Amino acid sequence: MRVQAPGLARPGRILAMTAALTLAGCGLLPAQKAAAPPTGTPSAQAPESTEATPSEATPSVSVLAETRSTMTEHLKIEVVGLNRVKGKHLVAQIRLSNTGTKDLPWTGELGDHTRELGEIRWASGIGVLDAAARVWLLPYRPAGGPCLCSDQKRDKLGYFVKPGESITVYAVLPAPSGNPATATVVTPAAPPMPDVPISDEPPTGDFPDPDAEPVTPVTRRLVLPSESLDKTEETADNGTEVSVSLSSDVLFAVDKATLTPRARAVLARTAKRVDASDGPVVKVEGHADSSGNDAINDPLSQRRAMAVRDALAKLLTRTGVRFQARGYGSRRPLYSNDTDEGRRRNRRVTVTFTKPAPVQAAPAATTPAPEPAELTATGEVKGQPIALKVTGLRRLADGLGLLTYTITN
Repeated sequence: MRVQAPGLARPGRILAMTAALTLAGCGLLPAQKAAAPPTGTPSAQAPESTEATPSEATPSVSVLAETRSTMTEHLKIEVVGLNRVKGKHLVAQIRLSNTGTKDLPWTGELGDHTRELGEIRWASGIGVLDAAARVWLLPYRPAGGPCLCSDQKRDKLGYFVKPGESITVYAVLPAPSGNPATATVVTPAAPPMPDVPISDEPPTGDFPDPDAEPVTPVTRRLVLPSESLDKTEETADNGTEVSVSLSSDVLFAVDKATLTPRARAVLARTAKRVDASDGPVVKVEGHADSSGNDAINDPLSQRRAMAVRDALAKLLTRTGVRFQARGYGSRRPLYSNDTDEGRRRNRRVTVTFTKPAPVQAAPAATTPAPEPAELTATGEVKGQPIALKVTGLRRLADGLGLLTYTITN
């Protein structure tokens, strides 16, 4: 198995959408032009088609971004519409094209797999990143269905896309905060597509209006943990706060709450990060794994939190900081306690503080940077050899980054 990197291919034809017209009781968003129903659309009594048939007279559509599915070979994914409506909603249109020689199933490619299995036929996994808020925005959920988005059955899209043909699906979701000019479009099937331009013109076609019925925003919080190479600390940034989880195996001896000599260097690094923040409150929380019992873990985690609090208070150079120290025992694990690695990472003292303001970047160098070395790795999964190759790393807005890679079996 090889995970495909994004590629380029010729666009196919488009299947006209009828989804919005079949949502009973929904209002419609303002549109440039209503989408005409495809010729030969089956009646309600007709048997369901298994092939996606393109409409006969579909106007050309500009492609805003494209990538390739890492789930289905020869399936090209293109963003053909990203429109902000009323300043608070977003309509995303995605075209799926079959560039191969065999029929391709497409249902499930764009479904949110965290939902119930029967809902993956909906395009519920189309989303955008709200980088400033550290949130992944997904389609609204109305009272009567999984999402304001295309549905393979309801919209009679068929299970398969024929070679050289395409279908276009849509999703209506909240607009990113801050009125950005571009957004990163995310689907379950392929690498994210960054810097997709957002238009404030009405979208082409008819789409359900989220203001016309009760809907619930669906979001996924972006928590970005990273562990240091020496495994002494793990950092998570949710956009407003930074949490530094310090390994208890480094800070303390087993069943002890006295800091080790090695802990001093780890806490000095943490103190510098707290000094860079202007938040008045610093939370220090002690945590344990699931071994032992509450009678042991609770007081031990409390004493460890207090020991870290006292050490940090002496290391800080700024004044006006108020500490809150508390032990939670094993009640708040970050990872499963079923493995040694999970238990190791759950034994921690977490220091949480307001995220420091970003540091101004230095002026760009006038001399070209050297070409980066190829990043590869090999390993095994259940006895099977695998190879990994990093194919890209780029900076996104608000401190996010996008890493792409291939894994070959």
